[in-house]
Amino acid sequence: MNNIERLDTLIFWSLCGYALTFTISVAAANFFVILGSILAVIRTFKAMPVISVPQQYIRPMLLFFGTMAGLALISDDYSAAIDRVWGFTGRMMPFLLVLAFLKEKSQIAKLLLFMTVALMFADLYAIWQGLHGNYRAGSFGNHTMDFAGILVQFIPILFIAVLDYKWMQYRRYLLFVLTFSVIAMLFNGTRIIWIAVSVLLPLLLILYYQSIKKVFPYIVVSLILVGILVSSVPLLHTRVVTLTDMSYQSNSERVLMWKSAWAMFCDHPLTGVGLGQYPYYYQTEYMSPLAKEIHQRHAHNNFLQMLAETGLIGFTAYCLMMGSILYYSFSDWLHSRDTSSLMFFAATLGVGIQSLTDFNFGLNKMMRLYFCLMAMYLQYRYLPTGRSDNTDVEKT
Repeated sequence: MNNIERLDTLIFWSLCGYALTFTISVAAANFFVILGSILAVIRTFKAMPVISVPQQYIRPMLLFFGTMAGLALISDDYSAAIDRVWGFTGRMMPFLLVLAFLKEKSQIAKLLLFMTVALMFADLYAIWQGLHGNYRAGSFGNHTMDFAGILVQFIPILFIAVLDYKWMQYRRYLLFVLTFSVIAMLFNGTRIIWIAVSVLLPLLLILYYQSIKKVFPYIVVSLILVGILVSSVPLLHTRVVTLTDMSYQSNSERVLMWKSAWAMFCDHPLTGVGLGQYPYYYQTEYMSPLAKEIHQRHAHNNFLQMLAETGLIGFTAYCLMMGSILYYSFSDWLHSRDTSSLMFFAATLGVGIQSLTDFNFGLNKMMRLYFCLMAMYLQYRYLPTGRSDNTDVEKT
């Protein structure tokens, strides 16, 4: 093994360290990401890595991050704008490390399995919290929505892996992790995640088996069991009932915040109030007099947050990026029937559903995971041994 190969191996194990700690300790996860980044710099000085990337995924991402950088330059508050841009781009290092230095499908599979180990520890701790009375369990983190965002990505991925013959040797283990993830999701208590999973799992069954008729009985039985569970557990029943109760404070406050964000956009339609300046404008000009949650710092919705802070320019770039990812991952599934495409499509759709009631694009832990999963998918799907003949790939 030469020096380049040693460095590539060390970078891979740094990513494995991140995978094993991302749900448990932010400090430990950051340490492994920084270590991998330092090794990557050394490795790049010795020999520039060759990155093969599908243009249809990368170009919308470059457009989005370029647009955010451009909007930061015209912001009235450079400090707030730079903080927001750094928040968006700083989480991309695992994405870049995976794209540049992981060249074997076996490495991607190992990385995903290591992530499930970290997820299992987080699930068990969240369940422990729930059993001790914390019905908004955030596991090792202090942000309930961050943990919810991790679950909404991994539950559909695990669900497909359990169905897929390629993961046959790990099926019992993956089913074990999936079961505990669902239980942890219930104790996490994030209603939009319950909705997302309830939509995604039946949809994935239909897509995987390509037949509504074949899976319909399973869906009906599952709905009956869920109904029995919700009606027999007072905590779940009470929480589910609040979904349509507009007098419930969480619901009413979100509506007020959405109206405030829309007002910001109407007053600043082209470029918004400025990157990172939503908290200032909300607190000083746009907060509803009826609002009770007066310290909110975001709009609890990705689309309205983008409209408020970046106007039509940033909103369009964001929609193009996320829409392209959804479209091309689903298109890859239709053309290849490769379950990795279906996994990533489902994870993206889960993130999108969550974004309807929370600004999850601003959550560092879950979005760093999302873009890492994206790079893992792109490498697994488009490595030379698995690339389609007509793939549009740009080498840089």
